[in-house]
Amino acid sequence: MDKNFNLLTPAEAERLSILMEEMAEASQVIGKILRHGYGSYHPKDPDKRSNRTLLSEEMGHVRFIVGEMCERQDISALIMQGSAEEKKAKINKYLHHNKF
Repeated sequence: MDKNFNLLTPAEAERLSILMEEMAEASQVIGKILRHGYGSYHPKDPDKRSNRTLLSEEMGHVRFIVGEMCERQDISALIMQGSAEEKKAKINKYLHHNKF
């Protein structure tokens, strides 16, 4: 098997790995919020950062790597913007508690 079977450069693979890790960390905090609420915090956290703060931090990490991936043309900021607008236009019919 070819060592580079997916045709990714090492830098591309590294950026994807970072994105995956950051999205997983954000997902983990979301699970904590759903179980314990925004205001809860881990009792062993010396700074007592709330789940809301942790989510904000993790989403900042996601935003950073997404920006880097756009900058390096791994993904398209233009397509992302169009996709976000399409989602906003379609999502309301599925919502019960929010209107966007």
